Amino acid sequence: MAILASATAMAASGIAVTAPSAYAHSESELPGICGSSSYFIVSDGGGVGGKAKRPVTTPSGARWGYVYLLYSNSTGKNCVVTLKTTYHGTPSLTVAELRVENGDRPVDKGDYTHYADVQGNAAGRCVSYRGIIWDPKNTVMASGGRSSWGNCG
Repeated sequence: MAILASATAMAASGIAVTAPSAYAHSESELPGICGSSSYFIVSDGGGVGGKAKRPVTTPSGARWGYVYLLYSNSTGKNCVVTLKTTYHGTPSLTVAELRVENGDRPVDKGDYTHYADVQGNAAGRCVSYRGIIWDPKNTVMASGGRSSWGNCG
C-alpha cells in the first residue's frame, strides 16, 4: 500500500512513473541459450558489426529483435537464436530456423516470451538462417536473417 501511495504522490507531482522493463537478454547469454559455452557468434559480413546478427523487422521497417547464428567448434553444430526486443516478456509466435545445405532444416517455433532457439549439425556444410516474430494477435510479422548460403565449414 505504501508503494502505491508513493507512486500516486510521485505521479501527482509530475514525476514520471514507469513500470520496470522485462528482463533483456544480452549477446553474452547466447551461448548458454544454445546449451554450451563453446558456442560463439560467427562472422557475417552483412550482419550488424560484421557478426551473424541480423535485424528482425516488420514490412514497415520496425525492428522487433535480432536473429543470431552461432557455432561450436567442439560439436560442429550451429545454433540460431531469435531474440525478441519488442513484445519481450509477452507470449507471441517466435521462430528460429536453421537451413543446412543438402541437409536438415531444424525449426523451433512457439508462443515464446523471450526467444526461440534451434541447433543443428552443419559440420562441413553451408548454412542460412532466419528468425520470425509475430505480434501477440498474429496480425503483423517481422522477419530477418540470411537467405544465401554461407558460413561453410
